[in-house]
Amino acid sequence: MNFLKRLNKKGDKITFYYDFGRGTPFIPTHKFKENFFDYFTEYVEKNKRPGNRHLHGSLKNFRLFVGKDIIHPSAITENLCISFRRYLLDRFNGETPADYISEFRRVLQAATSDRYFRVSPAEKVFSKK
Repeated sequence: MNFLKRLNKKGDKITFYYDFGRGTPFIPTHKFKENFFDYFTEYVEKNKRPGNRHLHGSLKNFRLFVGKDIIHPSAITENLCISFRRYLLDRFNGETPADYISEFRRVLQAATSDRYFRVSPAEKVFSKK
């Protein structure tokens, strides 16, 4: 998957898009975040609720799992999601891993709706064993 940018006909705006080889869904420049952590953080800020710390905990643990400051959306694959699920199951017990992975899946579903992904990478990753 390649993220490319193109100028419009006037040359005054840049549009980012990804190319899967079949079609090219466009992502407007003001919505595109090259670092998925920026998207995730923005999503957490917009969707936080009092008393619910699972969304923030999911972001914090995903950052620890990745171990870098930057992750490109194209690096988030189904295998990475499965590895993150395993990381959560090994690190926590009880309902915590299921809560964190369900919040992570919700973020990826929102990113899919915003056209960062054609199909959610976590579509086949479930919170239960």
